[in-house]
Amino acid sequence: MEFDLGRNLSAPAPGIVPIADSRSYTVTLAALWIPIFIAISLLWYGRLESPLAHVPLVSTGKSSFWDIGHKKAKESFAANARKIVAKGFQQVGNTKPFRVISDLGEMLVLPPSMADQVRNIDALSHGEFMKESTCAEVHGFEPFFESTGHSLLADMTKTKLMGSLKQLTDPVNETATQACKDLFPDDDDWHEVVLKDILLEIIARMSSTIFLGDEEVRHDKAWLRLTKEYTVDSFLAAHQLRTYPQFLWPVLAMLFPQARKVRDQLRQAEAIIRPLIERRRAEKAAALADPSIKLPERYDSIEWLEQTSQDRKIPYAPVAMQLTLALSAIHTTTDLITTTMYELLRCPEVIRHLRKEVVSVMGSGGIKHSALYNLKLMDSVIKEAQRIKPALSINMVRKATANITLPDGFRIPKGTMLGVSHHGAWDSAVFPEADKFDAFRFVRLREQPGNENRWQLTTLRSEHIAFGHGLHACPGRFLAANEIKIALCHLLMKFEWKVAGEVKPRIIENGIFLDSDPGVRVLVRRRKGEVEV
Repeated sequence: MEFDLGRNLSAPAPGIVPIADSRSYTVTLAALWIPIFIAISLLWYGRLESPLAHVPLVSTGKSSFWDIGHKKAKESFAANARKIVAKGFQQVGNTKPFRVISDLGEMLVLPPSMADQVRNIDALSHGEFMKESTCAEVHGFEPFFESTGHSLLADMTKTKLMGSLKQLTDPVNETATQACKDLFPDDDDWHEVVLKDILLEIIARMSSTIFLGDEEVRHDKAWLRLTKEYTVDSFLAAHQLRTYPQFLWPVLAMLFPQARKVRDQLRQAEAIIRPLIERRRAEKAAALADPSIKLPERYDSIEWLEQTSQDRKIPYAPVAMQLTLALSAIHTTTDLITTTMYELLRCPEVIRHLRKEVVSVMGSGGIKHSALYNLKLMDSVIKEAQRIKPALSINMVRKATANITLPDGFRIPKGTMLGVSHHGAWDSAVFPEADKFDAFRFVRLREQPGNENRWQLTTLRSEHIAFGHGLHACPGRFLAANEIKIALCHLLMKFEWKVAGEVKPRIIENGIFLDSDPGVRVLVRRRKGEVEV
């Protein structure tokens, strides 16, 4: 900054400030620096006086006095969360909580042994955690608000979607059949593909069939592109905003290119979905006015959301909700089927066992809803892949909306961000040889008397919290399980697979998120299936 002290002849030499001006200059500096010093002092004092001061803080080794916003600590956690959490449990023991400076701010990490204690506490809000961590109240992030600001999505899933899984099996299977025809060459030669890209397209199409029913827009390339891209772009934009104070988010979202891109995607979604919603509502209004008009029975989320919204008297934004469904289902399901396929590529003998199971269970009747339950080895394979590489290394994420005292006397202050570590699923004392992929692990567990239904893919247990546990467990896990099983039947029965080269899939770590490697290339060719799926 340059200070112009005047250019007249009577002015002092450059660099010399007059006495009167010097006092003014000093006052000005004081006015500038005293508030800054107070703010720094308060921030530092607040750091020392954390409401969680009674809980050990595990250092990342990256913070310093001047790192007021914990920027270095947050960056370190984003890159090394699993190592930092493992370090924490080494320090405090496997049954005690500790706190870390995560990329979301200060966070309480609970051991798996505490999962049952906190799973059903109303004052531990999953919605409030997600609302803050996804910038849900900033324009452009409305789809996140639709999943955190009210219970409509969970209500619809539990009351409508769950009861319609049987009716959805045929259309989802038909979509998978068509996707395989469109996406894979129809010859006997080996072809190289990026596996995750192919799987993402298949799952996006299957999910679009469920969410949009028989509407033509479910095939719209622009819509499918949005459902795949919005999730990634919105997470990147939210991550960028979270590095700044929350009160600045609305302003910065108007400036940052990534956040502007998200808003533009929302506008594109409006242009595609809004006419469909308005047409459906007009049809209903016409049918109410004229009883002779008969509307078709529909099994899709458009209809379920309208019904649930009216029944529960919950207003919502239909277009944003469709993107909510996409970001809630498509990438997580794709990640799980990708992880499963990576494990199968390492164990080709398991693929042979799975094909035999499909032939035995499906017979000549093709894929039926009732048969999916009997694919017990496939269920075990998916659950084992999920055990080894879940979507989150810390799950059951919550924000305390009140002061809580657990039965053992442990205090959780209001405002605490917390989660439960997934590492119980990697503990050989819980799962023997936990570091190894065992395709039959959960088949054997289900064969034990009394355990027939306790170790299914969709079963919730504190030892395996990949789908969450308790009050806020993933309500769409049954749909995801069915989608993955249907897709695997097509992929394994119709094609042969092998890894292209010696590339070992990596786990992409971004804070508590664990993503399957997006770049693994595989070889695929057609095969003649023993049964028609």
